[in-house]
Amino acid sequence: MLRQAWSEVRHHPGRFVSTILAIAISVAFLTGSAVLVATEGQAQGKAMNVSLATADVVVTIGEDVEANVRPAIAATPGVGALAPVFTESDVVTAGVVSQVIQLVNLPPESLRWATLTAGRWPSAADEIALSGGAASALGLGVDGELALSGRDEKVRVVGVTNEPSGLFVKTGYAADARFAAAGYTDSATRTWVIKAAPGTPPATLAAGLDAAVKRVSPKVRAEPAESVRAEAVAHLARDFDVFANVLWAFAVVSLVVGMITISNTFSITLAQRRRQIGLLRAVGATGSQVRRRFLLEALLLGVAGSVLGLVVGIGIAAAETAWSTALFWGLSLPLEQLGIALSLGVLATAVAAFVPILRGTKVAPLEALQPVLSGEERRKGSVVRAVVCGLLLVAGLGVATVAVTVTNPYSLLIAIAAGALISVAVLFGGPLFVPSLLKASGHLFRWTGTVPRLAAGNAERNPRRATATATALMLAVGLMVTLQVATASVRLTVLDEIAAHYPVDLQVVWPAANGDLGSIPTAVAAQLARVPGVDGSVLLAGGTATVGEQQVTLLGYAAGVPAATGANTAVADGQVLVSPFVAENLKKKTVTVKGTAGKRELTVAASQLVTSDQAMVSSATLAQITTPIPGAVQWLSVADRSQAVAVMVAVNGIVESADRVTGSVVEAAFYEQTMDILLAITTGLLAVAVLIALIGVSNTLGLSVVERTRESALLRALGLQARSLRVMLLIEAVQVALVGIVVGVVAGAGFGWLAVTALGRSGGFDSVRFAVDLPTTAGMVGIAVLAAALASVLPGRRAAKAAPTEALADI
Repeated sequence: MLRQAWSEVRHHPGRFVSTILAIAISVAFLTGSAVLVATEGQAQGKAMNVSLATADVVVTIGEDVEANVRPAIAATPGVGALAPVFTESDVVTAGVVSQVIQLVNLPPESLRWATLTAGRWPSAADEIALSGGAASALGLGVDGELALSGRDEKVRVVGVTNEPSGLFVKTGYAADARFAAAGYTDSATRTWVIKAAPGTPPATLAAGLDAAVKRVSPKVRAEPAESVRAEAVAHLARDFDVFANVLWAFAVVSLVVGMITISNTFSITLAQRRRQIGLLRAVGATGSQVRRRFLLEALLLGVAGSVLGLVVGIGIAAAETAWSTALFWGLSLPLEQLGIALSLGVLATAVAAFVPILRGTKVAPLEALQPVLSGEERRKGSVVRAVVCGLLLVAGLGVATVAVTVTNPYSLLIAIAAGALISVAVLFGGPLFVPSLLKASGHLFRWTGTVPRLAAGNAERNPRRATATATALMLAVGLMVTLQVATASVRLTVLDEIAAHYPVDLQVVWPAANGDLGSIPTAVAAQLARVPGVDGSVLLAGGTATVGEQQVTLLGYAAGVPAATGANTAVADGQVLVSPFVAENLKKKTVTVKGTAGKRELTVAASQLVTSDQAMVSSATLAQITTPIPGAVQWLSVADRSQAVAVMVAVNGIVESADRVTGSVVEAAFYEQTMDILLAITTGLLAVAVLIALIGVSNTLGLSVVERTRESALLRALGLQARSLRVMLLIEAVQVALVGIVVGVVAGAGFGWLAVTALGRSGGFDSVRFAVDLPTTAGMVGIAVLAAALASVLPGRRAAKAAPTEALADI
């Protein structure tokens, strides 16, 4: 039987190519997601711990211990080379470009992990070498000059290495002389890296070193560097878990897409092979034997598609990580997850094919020789379908209600479960409502002529075929719109959250000579407002006061606050704004605010506008409490956070002291950059999921045209021209596409809203914004329509070219 199944697959590959492709792309999505996340996590872990890259043993000293372990390490047999690990982060500027650089000390040659591509290694305190990625980002090469933010100091670039930029880390290298000048000493070193002498196993050296350094202090330990690197990578990779879960959720959706495509494909191919099934039964094959044969075919297809998907998925992940530069640190293959992906692919194929196989083979021999299902079979199937779909829909709506109304850390997973139930109900219930929608959409075409009228009638007369095609389109468009709406809404929601929690990008305070609050010089304030990248500025009067028992800087609300912060909240005369942390500690609705001019009992309101050592009142209230100091504080707004570091550097340069500048713009920019990177990767993988659905569209439409070869030949024999036949098939495809698109857009928008609302519940967002990227959505829908049209035109051309007498032959 296995030989017969293999023979069928080998001799009729056209029937099964689309099934193999559907499952291959589904498994590729699963595989690609797993490898991508593992590789990116590994890369960031290694990039942030480059000092350990080539070490054999790492010695770590506890935070509360100050000990010089160099003599103990050097005296241990088997040590080939040793070096302390010094690191510091600096904001460096080249022209108008600024970047955060992680500077590490240059180790001995045997402990170096990077190689030079230009120049030489640094040897003096004012020299550094840059990784290739850092040099590219700064637009510098050898002999370039960098200014260090917050210091009147410049360094010269003397070398460039082969390392790329990571997602978050850019590396530079400095000589020990630089760190020595900054006060780094052996006794203050927290980490040492050691290279074993030739012939000394790292594990043996680690044990000997551990015993030696423990004699210096019991809080010093030596470990194999491989273990330390693995732990560092694992620790950072855990930060990718949320993203990994989102990708796997998308991957499961893509697998469901593939299963429905496979189910549709088997339904149509089994209908085409109905006579073959009848003949097998007529010559003595039992129903179970026929089912086993077809299930073996499905398993063969599942294995072939899953193996192909595994290879393609690894290739896609390798390409994406090469683009993101993570591949420089090596490709990570999580074998356990890859095994799950392969198994799920085979299992999904068998499960998806089981129902069509069971339905297509559970008929009597003579009945199977009939060209179509009996009316009684169709009626019974409709009743069962209506009951099952109704139950699934009610269950899905109930679970969705829980996801959007109950605050739960698992709300997003609950929403995904609800979406799956509702999706299955809608897709499986297609035969119950698609014929009615087809009839309604037919009115758009009937009035335009005879051929369009024939096309509309043909779609309505063959609801099974039309429903299969519309279902595939619902899936394609629904998936695209769901992910597009979710992506756009998440981005807008997160940006709103960043704006709400970090409303003040930069704040400049100007202390007086005696250390009290002073006024920012007019010329300095004007210069700060003109910094490139600053799009809003406001000067606030202030003074010193106490709120309850806490001394704070009391600010007076000014008319320019909304422009500088985006916050539209004004401050009433009887109100005081304090930070949420202070408001929680006060635990009362009113508080006494007291200053040099008097005191007032004010209503407490929590606001992110002020820090824990600040409070804000109206300008009139400020004058009643203390003597206002004009221009005591200046707030600056930076709309384009990609310029955050450059603006911070420029502001520090103007005020001549980093101690006068605070603000959240750099932190907010980091969050925004992280989100943009993750969303960009998600969008790239979205294209894979869309491709699966479009293959289902093309496959279903193509098979439906092949299935009706005799019908098309009969129309040709009755006088229908070849061109008219092609136009008829095209119009029919467009009519069916409209039904699938409308249902898909409505369902996709609903699922997108459900996902974002649930994410807001699980993530603790203050509010959720619903967004639709209309150009992107319209483009996606256009691609789906074009795919549907092409899927009908190409097979239609073949049908139109066939001679009517030849096509009417029973094949």
